[in-house]
Amino acid sequence: MSDIAYPFLTLDHSSVNAEPWESLDPEGWDKPVSDIAETWDYNSDLTITRKIKINREIAAIQLDIPIDSLNLQLWVRAGTGSGNLPRIWLKSKAFDSWGESVQIDYFVRGGDLSNRLFLETTIIVLPSENSGALSPSFPASKVWQDHLDIRLEGSEPRFPIELVSFSKLFASRPEINALWYLDWVPGEMTRDFSGSVRLLINKDQEHFAERFVSGDRYTLQVIMADVMSQIITSAIQLPDPFETLEACEFGTVGSYALYWINICFPGLRSETIRSSLEHTPSRFHAAILSNADIGEVS
Repeated sequence: MSDIAYPFLTLDHSSVNAEPWESLDPEGWDKPVSDIAETWDYNSDLTITRKIKINREIAAIQLDIPIDSLNLQLWVRAGTGSGNLPRIWLKSKAFDSWGESVQIDYFVRGGDLSNRLFLETTIIVLPSENSGALSPSFPASKVWQDHLDIRLEGSEPRFPIELVSFSKLFASRPEINALWYLDWVPGEMTRDFSGSVRLLINKDQEHFAERFVSGDRYTLQVIMADVMSQIITSAIQLPDPFETLEACEFGTVGSYALYWINICFPGLRSETIRSSLEHTPSRFHAAILSNADIGEVS
C-alpha cells in the first residue's frame, strides 16, 4: 500500500500477503521479476504469475465488516507505453472469490508491449449494510493496491560513453588528470538522456581506461555511483522533485533520476533525502554507491 490517507479503513500486510511477481518461461521455470526485464524482446510473450493470500478474519477486523458480510474482489491489470504513466491499459483480469489464497496467472503478448510493463494489483470491497462507520461504503472501494513498473530490455537508451584524451580536451584546465568526466547540464530534467548526457573516460590514463573497457566490476561501480550522485543531487534540490520527475517522459534525464532515487532511497520523502544530502552526506553517497553495483560484466 502507498502512504495515501484514505477516508475509510483499508488493509495492510497483516491481512494481505502478496508474494513477488514471477515470470514463467517457455520451459515452465519460474524466475523473479525485477525492475528491468533482461533477455527479452518484442517477439517474446510473457506469462506473469504471483500468489496472494488473504486472512479474511484479520481483513474483517481491519475493515470493521462482519466476516460473513465481507465481499472482496481482486483485480489485476497491465499497462504499457513510454512515460511514467501507462499509455495503454491491457485487458483486466478479475477474481471474484477465493479461499485462503489465489494464484494469479496473467498472459501478455510481446507484440502488445512498448518500453515498459506496468502491473497493478488491486483489492476492492463491496458495500455491506452491517459495516462500521469508517468502513468503505462506496461501490468498488480500493482497500489495498500495489504496483510493479518493469523496464523492458531493448527499449532502454544506450548510456553514451566516449574514450577521449583529456590532455587535448582539457588542455591547461584542472580536469586534465581526471579519470572520467560527466558532461551534462544540471537541472534540465526533461531533456533526452542519450542526447544530453555523455560519460567521458580519460584514455590518457591507460591502466584505468583498460580496466573500464574490460568491464571491471568495481571500476564501473564507482563511476556509476558518481553519475547517479550528480544527477540525483541536482534532481532532489528541485522545488517539487517527485512531482517534476514523475512528469518527465521515459528516456529523459528526469526519468533516470526518479528511477535511481527510488532504488537508492525507497519510500523516503524528498525532504528526508535532501536533509541527508545536507546533514549526513556520507550516508547519502554511501547509499548511492551501494546501489551502483551492476554486477559482473561478461
